[in-house]
Amino acid sequence: MSLPPEPNPHASPRAPSAWQVNSIAAVWSLVSAFAGGLLCGWLIDRYGELGALLSLAACGAFAGYVFRKITQVPSKVAGLCLAVAACLMFFIAETCWIHWNMPDGDVSWRAALGLWPRFIEKFELSALIGAASAGYGAWCAYGYATSPSPPPIQPATPAAPPPSSSTP
Repeated sequence: MSLPPEPNPHASPRAPSAWQVNSIAAVWSLVSAFAGGLLCGWLIDRYGELGALLSLAACGAFAGYVFRKITQVPSKVAGLCLAVAACLMFFIAETCWIHWNMPDGDVSWRAALGLWPRFIEKFELSALIGAASAGYGAWCAYGYATSPSPPPIQPATPAAPPPSSSTP
């Protein structure tokens, strides 16, 4: 009676199917858009334009990086989902900022959405900085999600000793 062979811990797992990758991309895009939007909104509220500049780009890049670590395969569909999520993240972040800094004291989210045109008109520089940062985050997310994996590093072969010359 022989024992079954032990699994090789260094063997690569089976690659996920396109359906699995796209499903993961859709769910992760929604999670990163809403969670990242709330986080970025808080950072914008706390640090202003600097919060927008750093947080929106970082959250977009982080979303792409985490997606790639989860799936280990490149996907253009996932890259597009994550790029759209980074743009949605900007919209959610700025809506949170508007909601938390409501000038008229109205606390509804619907009123915050209605103030978007006034926000863009009054805080043009902040909107441009946030949009540029979100665009860079979307570009990073797309790049992480679609770039091929680097080839594995092969161990160096041991150096052969130099041939000995046998001279008498």
